[in-house]
Amino acid sequence: MTSTPVPPPAFASLTLCLEFIRVTRDCVGGDLQRALVFAAIIDANVGHLDDNPEASVRAAALDPTYPDDLRRPIRSQRIAESLGLPRQTIRNKVNQLVDMGIVTETEAGLIIPTGSLVTEAFLLALEAYLGALATHIAALASAGAAGLEKTERLIDPIWPVSGAAMRMATRHVLRTIGEVREEVGFEGLLMEFVMIGVLRETARAQAAGIEPRLTGLRLAETLGVPRETLRRQLRALSALGRLEDRSWGVVVPDTLFDSPSARTMIERIDRDATRMVRRLRNVGAIVQA
Repeated sequence: MTSTPVPPPAFASLTLCLEFIRVTRDCVGGDLQRALVFAAIIDANVGHLDDNPEASVRAAALDPTYPDDLRRPIRSQRIAESLGLPRQTIRNKVNQLVDMGIVTETEAGLIIPTGSLVTEAFLLALEAYLGALATHIAALASAGAAGLEKTERLIDPIWPVSGAAMRMATRHVLRTIGEVREEVGFEGLLMEFVMIGVLRETARAQAAGIEPRLTGLRLAETLGVPRETLRRQLRALSALGRLEDRSWGVVVPDTLFDSPSARTMIERIDRDATRMVRRLRNVGAIVQA
């Protein structure tokens, strides 16, 4: 078994990342890259609200109530830099989102307007993601992690502060993905997604006190990736030394968790989870059970 367990906050954050990607991917036609481009645009448009506690409280309700002319546009190049993807790839995905009527391109850059966020599909996705966030907060509280008391939870009903909760969780997800990308190194977004899934399943096994036995079939089902595609990604990760092959599947090598840089990555994810919890508490999204 991997000698250095993944702490509860990092485990919970990896789980939240996968759930966020699953929900968002369903809203943009099932494409992984479009899902993260969508998230990056949303974060750029309205994430700045939470830099100011008073503004964050005023804009705590559902994001579609926030006027389009106050959303901050972002250019494709900035998205490419933030996601670590080629500029042309991002341009193609942006064009697809524009054609789907989800993204609007202005002279100043890209925004996701109110009209795109009040459709039935997106409101259902928001409900699903807020449910995942509630599970995330419960997991952290159970472990007494990220500054949470065991008796704290996400407020229910969440809708009066759903906009702030969504913004803060999205920013945490993007930062967690960025931390994993910087530490592990990838040759594509799909590889990154698969590695996050592997890390989460490894941490889940650690928490249960069992040997991680990661097979292609199980991972394919968990991540919603075709089995042969998943196998190719696992072979590529093994060739890069990020995974070790076994007769029954793959494992994460001890050195991946034991290195000083990996410990720093986990500490940063944990700190960002604490920051998210603090901001959620400031807008009244976290209460005593």
